[in-house]
Amino acid sequence: MRDVQNTRAIDTLETIAPETVKALLISEVVLALGSNYQAKKHLAYVQDKLVALGEAHYSDAYQNPDFTATPERPKPDYVNQCVYLRLYQARTLVALQREFAALETDCNRCRGALMTTDTVRLVTMDIDTLLIKASDTSAEWQLLSNRMPLKAHEHIGVTALLAAMGLSDKGDMVESK
Repeated sequence: MRDVQNTRAIDTLETIAPETVKALLISEVVLALGSNYQAKKHLAYVQDKLVALGEAHYSDAYQNPDFTATPERPKPDYVNQCVYLRLYQARTLVALQREFAALETDCNRCRGALMTTDTVRLVTMDIDTLLIKASDTSAEWQLLSNRMPLKAHEHIGVTALLAAMGLSDKGDMVESK
């Protein structure tokens, strides 16, 4: 287990625009995974592939209704899961996003093209980067501004993930040495 210093709530972490950190070397990330089509299969595939990139820890998977669904237009539920990933080798955000996009493609994600007969979009896998930590040893966690505010299931997943790892949802996840 890891010890945490300098505790503060997740929502009070510094936010940063992804375009300002494209070239920054990142050593740790927190991801949100989501699928509303064959979720068990696609989550398992991505979990298997992420361990090749680094030490991975997963929250429980949560089934959530699609927040864009209406009674007149029902949509399949999503299964969401958060992932803490300590990379074996630091990478830029752009490089990570390319790798995650390739994993989505491996799961046959067709952006906008995979539709049911009633045009409900099926998402085999969606991988979003929520938090990043630069490889600089003095770096602190930062929330990507394009993901703010965190969706309820993301906040729940991140909080549960950090608690399960012995980190606090009130912590900035800086480890004691």
